Amino acid sequence: MDDNQPKALKTGTSYKIQSLAYDGATLVAGASDSDTTWYCSDATASSPTVTTTRSYKRPGVEGASTRTVVAWAGADVVAGVSNPGAFSVSKNNGKSYNDISLTANPLINLTDVNVAPDGSAAYLATNDGAGVVSLWRKASTWERVLAVTGSANYIVRQAPDDEQVVYIAAQNDATKRIYYSADGGEERWQIRAANVQIQDLAVEGDGTVVYALTTGGRVAKSTNAGFTWAPTDGKATTLSSGFMIASAGAGKVVVGSNDGYVAFSTDSGDTWTKIIKQVADGVSAPVVLTATDLASGGFIYASLQNSNTGIYRWPFGTSDTPWDIIKSSTAASYKAYGIATGSGALYVATANGSDSTVYRALSPSIPKDLVSWSTMSTGAVFNTTPQSLRASSGSIKLWAVNTEGTDTLYSFLDTLVGVSPTLVAPADNYTDPMNLINGYPSNIVFSWNKPSDEVSNYDIWIATDTKFDDTILKTTQGGPAPVTSISVSGTSFNQEQTYYWRVRVASNGPILSAWSTPRAFYIEAATPTPPVTINTTPPPNITITPPDVIVNVPPLVEVPAPPAPITPAWIYIIIVIGAVLLIAVIILIVRTRRAV
Repeated sequence: MDDNQPKALKTGTSYKIQSLAYDGATLVAGASDSDTTWYCSDATASSPTVTTTRSYKRPGVEGASTRTVVAWAGADVVAGVSNPGAFSVSKNNGKSYNDISLTANPLINLTDVNVAPDGSAAYLATNDGAGVVSLWRKASTWERVLAVTGSANYIVRQAPDDEQVVYIAAQNDATKRIYYSADGGEERWQIRAANVQIQDLAVEGDGTVVYALTTGGRVAKSTNAGFTWAPTDGKATTLSSGFMIASAGAGKVVVGSNDGYVAFSTDSGDTWTKIIKQVADGVSAPVVLTATDLASGGFIYASLQNSNTGIYRWPFGTSDTPWDIIKSSTAASYKAYGIATGSGALYVATANGSDSTVYRALSPSIPKDLVSWSTMSTGAVFNTTPQSLRASSGSIKLWAVNTEGTDTLYSFLDTLVGVSPTLVAPADNYTDPMNLINGYPSNIVFSWNKPSDEVSNYDIWIATDTKFDDTILKTTQGGPAPVTSISVSGTSFNQEQTYYWRVRVASNGPILSAWSTPRAFYIEAATPTPPVTINTTPPPNITITPPDVIVNVPPLVEVPAPPAPITPAWIYIIIVIGAVLLIAVIILIVRTRRAV
């Protein structure tokens, strides 16, 4: 060595160094008897600075893993730990690590899932049953961003206006512990302690305001990201118990009890109003709920963890306003465990211990008799509490955890929210002409564009009114080979009548879409055909001129005359005498006729 005088970069550590790695700019190190790691970006300076990686962002399980080996892999630092083991990566020169593979903790006992409002990141909380609680994050790939010892079930909540703000809380745990991160768990976690044992959390706005609900129905509030809470034991909500809490916007909060009641606050939890009526009269069961707004025109939507109780809504008004039932009942033995809204649609997840059915209404705020429902059977069991269903915005993506058999995270992309078939032909206000041969309207071919590649069945309605109350045709068309047009006989329509038509994806197509914008068409009147008139005139005078008939006479055949007989002489004497006498008579006549 040219420089053989050693220089201490870091002294006084209580851990043994397991490994070192240097890329020519940054030095990283790992301990052999813990998960502690260090980084130094000025290792050759006269006064170098060595920094310990923050707690809760080291490789493996915080405070439990050992034998930390570090190495450079291109621009990243990788680390391996044991007991329990994990393989980790740091993309910021050793300042923080995320576990990406070889984790010794099995991915079982999925306790909660949450998803950023824009769908950019999903968070999954697990408890391996052996004393390790983990939080997994999926942005582009899955990474474990937090791993701590503990046995409580944890719930995950995000700020609706900032997907990077994340809370993970021990549910109904005496430690009252909350982990808080403002960067999506990427580089830093901070410990928060609520004043109350937490049954559920609701986060508002950018995450600065957060509410904690107790099983006793009290709510504590923090206005500084969970650093301090007030009141100390929470504020009474007028409910005898607490099961679920949800934010409905700035300063607006709703709470569901264990016995079928709901309370709300419109002043950030300072005062509470109890809705006098139970969600379902006479049914005492945990309430799952959400709200679109706590103002005129807004609704609270709720269902119960009780079989066959249906789905309900409460229009914002006085506390004694009754609940409207918008779906009479769920399937037999199914209870509601999750509820969510997005892009104007309402989703309710139910489970019976071996299966789950998710109910979906595209427009739950319209008159209750007009609300249409689609159902999705999953083959999984979505029954985590207090809330089993999450939804991200845009083309709604639903998230839920299966708790039976192999624990699995499910997602469902609803591509039919906010879209509908686009009508192609006939054009709006089309006039259907008469068939001049049979005197009936011509057949009409109705066609449209499909809103999604996965669609197979359509509902087609034709009516005489724009509300489609008076329908003359309701048909569902499609199947393995989906149709995008149908032909309707002209004999189905009346002359001189305006009709309206619309199309939607059918409930089995696979789920309902919104109706298309309706179009009108008009049936032309039949044009009467006048009778055929035959004009008669007197027959004309017809002169028939016989044609000249030319008879071709065969040529005469000259037959030689026989020899002339010899005439006697006395005959000639008689002829002479007669001629003389004739001449004399003529002269006599002429003289007698001469005038005197």
